[in-house]
Amino acid sequence: MVKALRNPSLLILLLVVSQIALAQTMVNQGRPEHAIVFGGFSQGKEVLHVNYEIPYPGVVTFALFDGDGERVWHKQTPLEPGPNRFSMRQAAFQADESYSFVLQYKLSKVSGPVPVR
Repeated sequence: MVKALRNPSLLILLLVVSQIALAQTMVNQGRPEHAIVFGGFSQGKEVLHVNYEIPYPGVVTFALFDGDGERVWHKQTPLEPGPNRFSMRQAAFQADESYSFVLQYKLSKVSGPVPVR
């Protein structure tokens, strides 16, 4: 760095390279390949499937909340990239209750209502 201060063209080059690296980092963080892709819910005979896809190996966290916002179920699991899903028993849901979820992978979060039969 001391040599760069003595040589203005080297200092300019260092500044340009660092700005390009910073800009590339900011662009990559907003790209879909760094996010979880929520595939929605699908219903089996006795289960509710949560479908999603992740681009890289990582830990996925799913939290289920009741109508009062209290967390009633939590699952955290390391997964491989690609399509994934897990299942919850339909019998665990109360028909007169509303539920919501938060699905998280790295810095990406998806949330919304849970369809209950």
